[in-house]
Amino acid sequence: MDLEWLRRFVAVADTLSFRRAATQLGISQPTLSRSLNLLEESVGTRLLQRDSRGVSLTVAGRVLREESPRLLEHADMVHRVTQHSTASNRLNVGFLTMALYRALPDALKEFRRRWPGVDLRLQELSSVEQYQRLENGTLDVGIVAFESTDQHNMATRVIDRSPVVLVVPEAWELARRKSIALAELANLPLIHVRRGASASMRDNFDFKCREAGFAPNVVHEANQIYPVLKLVAAGEGIGFVPEIAKVHPVKGIRYVPVKDERWDVELQLGMVWVERTLPATMKSFIDCVTEVTAANSRKRRRPAARL
Repeated sequence: MDLEWLRRFVAVADTLSFRRAATQLGISQPTLSRSLNLLEESVGTRLLQRDSRGVSLTVAGRVLREESPRLLEHADMVHRVTQHSTASNRLNVGFLTMALYRALPDALKEFRRRWPGVDLRLQELSSVEQYQRLENGTLDVGIVAFESTDQHNMATRVIDRSPVVLVVPEAWELARRKSIALAELANLPLIHVRRGASASMRDNFDFKCREAGFAPNVVHEANQIYPVLKLVAAGEGIGFVPEIAKVHPVKGIRYVPVKDERWDVELQLGMVWVERTLPATMKSFIDCVTEVTAANSRKRRRPAARL
């Protein structure tokens, strides 16, 4: 029995809703359904009854839900003991540069603190390269620009979200605007992130432009966010970047809000891995990144104390 399947079962058992459980876990509903099917195959019996009226627990499902806390607590203890007693543990992790802006640094520090004996190998790769390496087994976990991964048959977990914002040269008249409608950008030169760097963000942006009645006038492309900012600062055009890019200030640019009812583009960073029984080191890394990024997200949403 894969413990990740059991944790997902608990979420469904407590909410009696695949939609709410998937949102709570930060995974897609197809991935959640696949995990529950694998769990039922593993235990050899039905755990959930699914019909037009909703989701309910079978007798076996109720028993497993009652026993789940004890099973998970014991399994976590065994994993920790196994982890610390293993002489050599290697974990290969791929990541996008954008993950270093906010999601990854604190998580890496905490993982090193918890599991100092793990041989952690980090590789900066595009999302496409990470999927390829996950499939051929040379990568254990990837941190990618999140999109539907059902075609890859992989488990997924969203760890960060950032709205996509407009950046313009500070010398342009646009830099003095308080906001701008998407359609007003139709003829302006655009510096875009290559599709291979973030296919979902790029495709969603292009779709929104078509909805507004124009095709983007792309004059330059870049593999990373930082070159986009520097080209905008040089006056080469406008750009659209995740809001997290503001953590690295660049002289000569201004951010202008897009005021448009159709504008809801965001970057989602997510972890991806091949769904299987996870080694202790790999599961610990996934859990650590999830916990730390969730805690940091709560801190960002917390209103500042009034003096």
